Amino acid sequence: MYRWRYPRNEILAVAGVHQSSGSVLGSALAVSVGLLFLMHGLGCRSSSNSGYFGQGASSGPPSMAKFGDMFRGPDAQARTAAEQRQATDQLAELQQNQQRELDSLADQRALDYDNQAELIQRQQRELEQLVELRRRSLELDADNRELHTQLAQTQQRNRLMEDETNLLRQQLTDAANQLSTALKAQQEGDRRYMLAQDEADRRVSALQANLPRQGSATIRANSSLRQSLTPITIAGLEVRQDGDVVRVELPSDKIFANGTASLTEEAAPLLDAVAAALKQNYAQQIIGIEAHTDAGPAPTGAWQSRHQLSAAQAMAVFDQLVQRHQFDPRQLFVLGHGPNYPIASNATPAGQQRNRRVEIVIYPEMVGQSPP
Repeated sequence: MYRWRYPRNEILAVAGVHQSSGSVLGSALAVSVGLLFLMHGLGCRSSSNSGYFGQGASSGPPSMAKFGDMFRGPDAQARTAAEQRQATDQLAELQQNQQRELDSLADQRALDYDNQAELIQRQQRELEQLVELRRRSLELDADNRELHTQLAQTQQRNRLMEDETNLLRQQLTDAANQLSTALKAQQEGDRRYMLAQDEADRRVSALQANLPRQGSATIRANSSLRQSLTPITIAGLEVRQDGDVVRVELPSDKIFANGTASLTEEAAPLLDAVAAALKQNYAQQIIGIEAHTDAGPAPTGAWQSRHQLSAAQAMAVFDQLVQRHQFDPRQLFVLGHGPNYPIASNATPAGQQRNRRVEIVIYPEMVGQSPP
C-alpha cells in the first residue's frame, strides 16, 4: 500500500491561510481544512491498489493543483475561497470578540480582585476595630465592677454612719431627757430638803423650848467636843473629824445592792461594828445618818430621783440601828443629799464610787435625861 503526504505549505495554501499568521486558531483551521481535503481524496481511492483516480500506484501523489482540478471548477474554487475567507473573517471576528470578552473578563476579575482586596482590608480594619471595642468593653466592664464594689462599700459605710448617727441622736435625746428629769428631780429634792430642813429646825426649836420646862432632858452645845472625843477606829472604814463633827464613812457599794436601798449580807457586820463604836463612845450625842449618791443618770425602779434613793438608803440604816441595836429614835435623824455634796470627781468611775456613801455624823449636841 502506497502512503503519501501533502506538504504542510500546500495544505495551508489550499485553506487560504498563510503559515506565518501566528494564530493558533488559524493553524487549527488550516489543519482542519487540509484534513477535510485529504479525507475527501482518500474516499475516492479504489479498493484496489490501482492508484488515485485511475492512476497507477507508481505515479505518486498528485499535486494540489491537480487535486483541486479533479473536484471543482474555477467558479467552485472561487466560491470556496470566498467562503473560506468569510469563515476566516468570522473566525477572526469571533476570536477578537472572545479576546475582548477575555480582556473584559480579565479586567472584571482584576476589578473584583481589587474590590475583594479592598473588602478584605475593610473587614480587617473592622475586625481590628471590633477587637479594640471588645478590649475597651472588657476594660469598661472591669471598671464598672470596681465602681459597683466601691459603691456598695460606700453605701455600707453610709448605712453604718447613719446607724451611728441615729444611735448618737437617740443617746443625746435620752441624755437630754435624763438630764431634764434629773434637774427636775434635783429641784424637787432640793425643795423637799429645804422643807425637811425647815421642819427639822422647827422641831429642834420646839424641842429646845419644851425640854427645860419638862426638866427631863437638855440639849446643850459641847464646845469641848474635840478634847472630850475618844479617838475611835473601825476596821475597814474611814473615820475623820470634820470641824465640830465626826464622820464615819460607809461605802454604799458595800452595804447596798447597786442602785437600791436593800441592805446586803456584807452590811450587817459593818453596821454592827459602827453601832458598837457609837454606843461605846458617843452614847449621848445626836447622830445624823446622811446618805449621798453620785451624779449619774436617774435610777430605775421605784426611785424617781437620786434624792429619793439617798433618803431611802438613810432610812434603811436608821431602821437597822433602831431595830437591831435599840438606838433611841430621838437620838437619830436622817438626810438624803443625793449628788449635792460630792467628795470626789464624778468624771471617773473611782470618783463616782467614792461619792456613793452613807456618813454617820456625830454632832456636838447631846441628848441628856435628868434623873427621876
